Amino acid sequence: MSHSFGQQVGSLRRRQRGATALEFAFVFPLLFLFMYGILVYAYIFLLTESLTFVAQEAAESAVAVDPLNNENYEAQVQQRAQQTASSLLEWLPGDQRELVVGSNGELVDVALVPQGGQRFVRVRLEFVISDLFPSITLPLVGQAPPMPEVLRAEASALVDATRPESGES
Repeated sequence: MSHSFGQQVGSLRRRQRGATALEFAFVFPLLFLFMYGILVYAYIFLLTESLTFVAQEAAESAVAVDPLNNENYEAQVQQRAQQTASSLLEWLPGDQRELVVGSNGELVDVALVPQGGQRFVRVRLEFVISDLFPSITLPLVGQAPPMPEVLRAEASALVDATRPESGES
């Protein structure tokens, strides 16, 4: 009688191991997607915050350019903002950094915008991330994890108040 009881327990353990393997087969893909999504969104959040910070710092750095008696004022503002943005994003891998600022900052959009007798410098950064992370297309769900195609950041700073435009007296 004890022999038959031992066989039943052994048979039950083998069935349990099979059930555990089956449960793991169902749960592991969900757990993997969950963890992958956390990593992807953490990096996207880091990039978004970094781009916002860099745009703010680049706009603020342009304020240091002296607008008085400066024929190259606009070019110097643009160059200073682009250099600042480029240097602050040196932590990015080279290929990603080139997507945001280019090789020398030329992709950083810097513009002097007049508004109400004042001029502001506006700095815009764009980062196309559509191919940065691989995604999985799931039936009934679509792309997992869903991601934006482009990250954008914009900042502005007052560079000079009531400066007469060229040609005005």
